[in-house]
Amino acid sequence: MRLTISKIKTRFITISSGLFLLVLNNCVTPFEPERRVIEKQLVVSGAITDGPGPHFISVNYTPPYSDIKQKSYLYPNNARVFLQDDTGYEEEMTPTTYGTYKTADDTKGVPGRSYHVTIVLENGTRYESRPELMAPVPAIDTLFAEFKPLPSPDVPGKFSIYLETSDAPETNNYYWWNWQHYETLPYCKIVALPGGGRLAYPCCNPCWRITFCDGCFSVTSDYLSNGKRLRRQHITDVPYDSKDPYYIMVKQQSLSEGAFKFWSAVYDQLNNTGGVFDKSPATIQGNVFNVSDPTEQVLGYFMANSVVQRYFYVDRNVDVLLVRRPFNPYQIAETCVNCENQVGRTNVMPPGWIN
Repeated sequence: MRLTISKIKTRFITISSGLFLLVLNNCVTPFEPERRVIEKQLVVSGAITDGPGPHFISVNYTPPYSDIKQKSYLYPNNARVFLQDDTGYEEEMTPTTYGTYKTADDTKGVPGRSYHVTIVLENGTRYESRPELMAPVPAIDTLFAEFKPLPSPDVPGKFSIYLETSDAPETNNYYWWNWQHYETLPYCKIVALPGGGRLAYPCCNPCWRITFCDGCFSVTSDYLSNGKRLRRQHITDVPYDSKDPYYIMVKQQSLSEGAFKFWSAVYDQLNNTGGVFDKSPATIQGNVFNVSDPTEQVLGYFMANSVVQRYFYVDRNVDVLLVRRPFNPYQIAETCVNCENQVGRTNVMPPGWIN
């Protein structure tokens, strides 16, 4: 059975908020709609891909109703998390911080294999995810941008980014897209001065700021294009706030039918504008369950995704007036600070980077 999701006559959905912690490609994206649930519930989410490791799993509890506004997320102490496949491979994942667990750096999924996770809490309660088949994903054929004027003096336009790819006809396919933007980071530390102003410390080594697609992604099925070329899949919009080229890395991933249905249901729930008797997001069924008590409601979804990526430079040098706003310069420190890999920052040059 093929599925398609449509909104405003398109076949993709973009989700900007949600219920679960999605762990993909070494970053954790929070989804936090208000929930009408009294007791805390376990949330297990994450993914294994055929891209470079490590890969991450998040094991958390939702806050009880009284803590929702404080967003005080909890996580089980001393849990053990295992990644397993259908060949008998098993790896115990390493705990990091705040209920997050990671694989070894060299762990890498294989398309065609099925993967699942097992979570054992300190009290012996055991949870498992149902096996997820890692389906192959085709290459991204092309990325292109179209300029669209906007009635704003500050940002007088945007560049809509589109993707095209060739769908495989043999099976039903489900796709997931997200992106990252890289730009050079000249200063690795900025501090406020007592008398006003700011002091900037230059980076000692090359450094890039990473802007993630924060909590947003697009999914689609090949319902209307099985075996054909997927055309004009909208990925994101880039602001026309500079004449400089804009570097973007787009990732295309395969989804299982179950994962597609799950995130489609999340989308439907997030866009539910009914009354107080509408179903709670907690009723969205994931693929994680309590081995001893299958009636327990466990939230989240563990995925197995094949992934391809392609970079693209958006040429923003268009013949449209761009007003440059004055910039209050920093005072520059005489010493520098090393650029270290962290969330939102890297010292590793992105593929295809042009200095």
